[in-house]
Amino acid sequence: MPSPDRAEAQLVDRPRARQEVGLEAYYPWQDIEEYLEFRFKKGGYSFEQIKATGIIRGKPQPTTVEEGLELAFETPTKKIEFWSTALQKYNDEHGVTKGFEPVPVFTPPDEPPRGTYRLLFGRAPTHSFSRTQTNPILHDVMARERAVAQRGRGEAPGRQER
Repeated sequence: MPSPDRAEAQLVDRPRARQEVGLEAYYPWQDIEEYLEFRFKKGGYSFEQIKATGIIRGKPQPTTVEEGLELAFETPTKKIEFWSTALQKYNDEHGVTKGFEPVPVFTPPDEPPRGTYRLLFGRAPTHSFSRTQTNPILHDVMARERAVAQRGRGEAPGRQER
């Protein structure tokens, strides 16, 4: 479970951003309550109301097509594109014939040297950023990511499982 004693990123970053980097204009608030009041006011809500009631209900918004959600894709055709018209237009305008294919072309990676293996890494879909790692619901699904070592090389002398 995430630590309840964890400091908010805004409070950790604010002094450095203001003093060392000169970004005072982006951090005008003095504490977390002033920051939250600013954010609620920007959204048209009352911070005092949320403090008093613990909840603010906004207008219901459709979340599915059946509820009235209108789908819109930020593509030139306003549709899902398997052939990128934006990349095709770029290629045509710039005389590009290789590198920006409208449909990605798979290029297999080079084979690793004999006796070694390719290191595969990435993010687990459950935890993609720090904000998902501190989400209790996602934390219940996957408490932490795992490292998997190849048998044989992973059992080399001096290596221990943790």
